[in-house]
Amino acid sequence: MIKNCLPTAEGALQIALNETAETVFGSRVLVLGYGRTAKCCARLFKAVGADCTVCARRAESLADAWTEGFETFYVKELRDRASDFDIIINTVPALLLAEKVLSDVRKNVLIIDLASKPGGTDFLSAERLGVKAIHALALPEKTAPASAGSLLGEAVGEIFRERWGISDKR
Repeated sequence: MIKNCLPTAEGALQIALNETAETVFGSRVLVLGYGRTAKCCARLFKAVGADCTVCARRAESLADAWTEGFETFYVKELRDRASDFDIIINTVPALLLAEKVLSDVRKNVLIIDLASKPGGTDFLSAERLGVKAIHALALPEKTAPASAGSLLGEAVGEIFRERWGISDKR
């Protein structure tokens, strides 16, 4: 799962490049959550020159993000801060981008929701408000199918070695 975060992050970057009229470099990017996928997304977007901020629920997650050089704030501040960003990447499988938050975002914001169904975005409200929100599921398979397959094979092999002591050595 951890290794699959890289093609997921690359897929999110590809969507951002394809769906915005501006460069990602210099854009203000908000990453919601700071689990495995969020960490990879934040690092990748920062590496290509985005001004990346992390929003999370737990102090430990925010401290972790801060040590990586990200600006941070708590989820409870999301409604007040949502209008600061050009791109919002959600990794949290809970409704954070509800209508009240969506009504405050920038007119040309791009929301990339990576969370499992139903996601963390109110997609009906986004559509009604004219907010571009993409529920980007299964990005590893779509972005880099060969790599995703190899990574899955490696993971299965590691599980067999851990559980049953099966070795690669013959």
